[in-house]
Amino acid sequence: PNLSDENFAGNTSGVAMEFKLLGLEMITKTKERYYTKSLHKRIQIFASYYNWSQIYENAKAIIPQFSRGLPKNLLELSQIISNLKDKVSLRQLISLLPFVEDPDAEIKALEKEKETAQEEPTFSQNLPYEEGVTDGQSEVLGEAESPEDGSGDGPGRANRKATRRNTQAGK
Repeated sequence: PNLSDENFAGNTSGVAMEFKLLGLEMITKTKERYYTKSLHKRIQIFASYYNWSQIYENAKAIIPQFSRGLPKNLLELSQIISNLKDKVSLRQLISLLPFVEDPDAEIKALEKEKETAQEEPTFSQNLPYEEGVTDGQSEVLGEAESPEDGSGDGPGRANRKATRRNTQAGK
């Protein structure tokens, strides 16, 4: 196809791009078949040359993997995966992602992350208040705790309270 055509350019989705490249895709699949056949023939020739009878017999078991460099719409793919979340197995959903090569390893990594997330406390957890625990910064603003006013608010707050009372009494 003419890739410089103005109808071809623009913000087309991945599906539209696939339809535009359908003819090219069919040619690619045909060439893939021929390439796979020639690879098997080449493996058989090498095996017979080196007298490797086991490889010669199992040459058809070697399956080459071809991957296309076509752009994928990852947003659309993620929406499909989230819609199928409880209807299809996790392994199948992860295998749909083009950037994941080994779904089983990805599932193991996910489980490991969940385990470590449960073990480590996070900031979003509601932890009970512990008395006597200070952050070490209570004296930063001159509000150190003092036992003389009895409130535990520190002298800075006690002085402000006294100043407020004096100004209100003077009115």
